[in-house]
Amino acid sequence: MSEEECLAFEFQNANDCWQADTTMGPVIMYEGKKRQTYLIACIDDASRLLVHGEFFFEDTAKNVQCVLRKAIQKYGVPKKFFIDNGGSYRNLQLEWICAAVGIEKIHSKPYKPRGKAKIERNHRSVKDGWMNAVDWNGFHSLEDVNQSYQGYLDKEYNNHLHSSIDMTPRERFLKDFSQVRFIETSILDEQFLHRTTRRVTPTATISLFNVCYETPQQYIGQRIHLRYDREDMSEIYIYTEPEGRRMHAIRPVRKTDNAIRKRKPNIDYGKMR
Repeated sequence: MSEEECLAFEFQNANDCWQADTTMGPVIMYEGKKRQTYLIACIDDASRLLVHGEFFFEDTAKNVQCVLRKAIQKYGVPKKFFIDNGGSYRNLQLEWICAAVGIEKIHSKPYKPRGKAKIERNHRSVKDGWMNAVDWNGFHSLEDVNQSYQGYLDKEYNNHLHSSIDMTPRERFLKDFSQVRFIETSILDEQFLHRTTRRVTPTATISLFNVCYETPQQYIGQRIHLRYDREDMSEIYIYTEPEGRRMHAIRPVRKTDNAIRKRKPNIDYGKMR
C-alpha cells in the first residue's frame, strides 16, 4: 500500500501557527505519594520559540487551555493552532475559546502525528537536554518542577542557537514582533470563560458542578446562557447569546441568608382598583 505524501513545512512569520502537544514527564513524590506528571507545551512554528510549557498531574482540557492562555498573554495571538485529536484538545470549550480569540484551530489526521514534528522534536530536546539530566528526587511539587523547567527554557532552549534557523528562537520571534497581535488581559479573561446553559428552577436557582446558584427572579423557567472561570467558581455570569453581553453575576445560594430575608408580599394585581 502506498503511503500518503508527507512534506516538511514551515510558516513564514512568527505567530502564523503554533503547535501544541502533551508528553509524559517523570514520576515525582508529592505528599508522600508517587505522581505521574505531564508536560503540555506550545511552540511557534516559524521561530521554534517555546511560547509556554507547563507540567501538570493531569492531561486535561482545562490544563491545555491554561497553557494556551498563558502563551497568548506572553507572546500574542497565533493565527492557527495545530493540535492532535485527544480529548484534552478536541472539545467544545476550546472551540468557543479559539473562535472568540480569533484562532483557526486545526487537528492533525488521526494516527498521523508527523505534521506536529516541531513540537515532537521539542519534547525530545527537553528530555535529552533537561529532563534526563536533573535529579527528580529533589522535586516534591509541581512548582519545583516548573521552576526548574522554566529556567531551562530561559537559559538554554529559547536562547540557544537553533540550527534550522541559524539564530536563537527568541531572536527569530523578535524579528516579527511588530506584527504580533496582543489582547488586553481583561478581554482575554472573558474570552477564556467556559460556557454552558441551564434552565432556572421555580426557586430561581441553577446547579453547576453540584453547586446551587441563585439567579434573579425574572429568569424563572427560562433556559439561560452561563459563562464561568473554572478556577474561580465563586461567581458566574449570565450572558445574552449570540450577542455575548454580560447581564448578571450570580453567586452560590446561602440558604441561611434566605431564611431571614424579608419576602415581598404576594400581590393580587387583579383585585386592585
